[in-house]
Amino acid sequence: MAKAKPPELKELWPFVVGGDSIAIRLDAIVLNPEVQIRAAGTSPATVRDYLDAMKAGSKFPPVTAVQVDPSDISMGCHLVDGWHRTEAARRAGLQTVQAKVIQAELKELPWLAAQANMTHGLQLTRKDRRGCFRAYVKAGGHRTGRGSGVKSAKVMADDLKGIVSRHQLPVWMEKDFPSVFRAMKTGGLLDELKEFMPADESMVDRESEIAVRAAVDQIKARVRTIANTAVRERVVTMVASAAREIGGQMADVIVNNDF
Repeated sequence: MAKAKPPELKELWPFVVGGDSIAIRLDAIVLNPEVQIRAAGTSPATVRDYLDAMKAGSKFPPVTAVQVDPSDISMGCHLVDGWHRTEAARRAGLQTVQAKVIQAELKELPWLAAQANMTHGLQLTRKDRRGCFRAYVKAGGHRTGRGSGVKSAKVMADDLKGIVSRHQLPVWMEKDFPSVFRAMKTGGLLDELKEFMPADESMVDRESEIAVRAAVDQIKARVRTIANTAVRERVVTMVASAAREIGGQMADVIVNNDF
């Protein structure tokens, strides 16, 4: 008796089980921009590197995906982690990509993607880190449980594992989620930061001060690199003029003393 012919790939669409792994057809993977945690999207250079490695026979870790509808497998999956690997596989002419399929709600996907990118892949930019923070809050990570309780800035910073410091986190919270910030303030969850910021200063003011200090440091560093005296004098005059415009005549003395 002839051996039964193995089912074709399309008959198992969109999943193909092979040992302890699952292959998902590329045309069954939904690339939802809301889940992509990197502000710049995929890096063409990284995709090319992965493509070259795939053509050379390198094996990559599986991507992470979540079913669009847990009750209907034919609707495919949202891609959570593995955007560069998926794009490289597509360019390599592959039909499928190996994947771990997990269960999660749609609102949790950006935070799941953020957690994955916090531990591997390209270094996160400041915009990426801010996106991770927003995804964390939108997924409810800031809450103490299923109720309305809110974690302290320190606990949230610990959850975010270096994405943002406990001092900077309230600044972001006040700008991005003012209602959560008010709950933190009302609940005394910012008391631990009193030594960092006087009571009459706002978080936004503090962030602006930090940004201006960094910019001033860069101005000083740049001026010190100018060897030509005439050019240096022009730059110092320009900075002094800007300082006077911002803060009055006393700023002129400060700028001249610095340079």
